[in-house]
Amino acid sequence: YLTDRLAKNFAKAEDKGFITGTGGHTPTGILDPAVGAEIGANADSITYDDIVRLYFSLNDEYRKNAAWLTNDDTALALRLLKDSAGNPLWNQAHDTILGKPVVISYDMPSAANGKMPVVFGDFSYYWIIDRSPVHIQTLKEKFVTLDQSGYLATELLDGKLIRRDALKALKINETGQNG
Repeated sequence: YLTDRLAKNFAKAEDKGFITGTGGHTPTGILDPAVGAEIGANADSITYDDIVRLYFSLNDEYRKNAAWLTNDDTALALRLLKDSAGNPLWNQAHDTILGKPVVISYDMPSAANGKMPVVFGDFSYYWIIDRSPVHIQTLKEKFVTLDQSGYLATELLDGKLIRRDALKALKINETGQNG
């Protein structure tokens, strides 16, 4: 139970850090505005043409091993997109868009003003470094009066995109904003 629980908690924290981390006590995430994915396309909403534009904004050397990253809400919107002839963008049989796999992450933002709900590219250029393995410490003193044990688990890791041009993001335009 303990191993499963710790693994789930670490996985959630790692996913969040790898996507939205700021580099301060967390990895530098792929959505970091300064060193994360480059903006490949801007849009007021997610359309078929914007996704195609995002696809071709990525250099062909990165398209070979590319994948799409989005959350469930955006994936639903992408599944419903069709071209002018009524052909769906999303290949339902293989869960691909334009021949590239789609990965769902709950830490990706939904399509809203100023957000980047879709990232496309070669994620092998996002490097993750395990600085130390998971360390588990048993805490008995605090829980001794209750005849219980507590556990403290720590892990040191880091992550950073080493080639910004390997990932491109679709950014939703900020509309109706003052200033």
